[in-house]
Amino acid sequence: MNDRPSRGDEDAAEIDPGPPIVQLAGLTEEARPGFVDRAIRAIERKVLVVETIGFSWFGVGTLLREYWNIITHIITGGKPPAKEDPE
Repeated sequence: MNDRPSRGDEDAAEIDPGPPIVQLAGLTEEARPGFVDRAIRAIERKVLVVETIGFSWFGVGTLLREYWNIITHIITGGKPPAKEDPE
């Protein structure tokens, strides 16, 4: 059994962060306008490139595998491979 309390949203109201630290109060800065939008666009571009490369890589393999299946089907005349009977 787990005796530790869960860290769900219901426990968030019970946490007391204490008084603010005066020395750190001046260190907060707001993000420049458009920074978040530029960051999101950069991440979306990278995701798009990765997905495109992944599709291209696996798409070629799938295409070659299907061509191989078609060629073997033509060569064998559509017959399934012969099974060996253990005697």
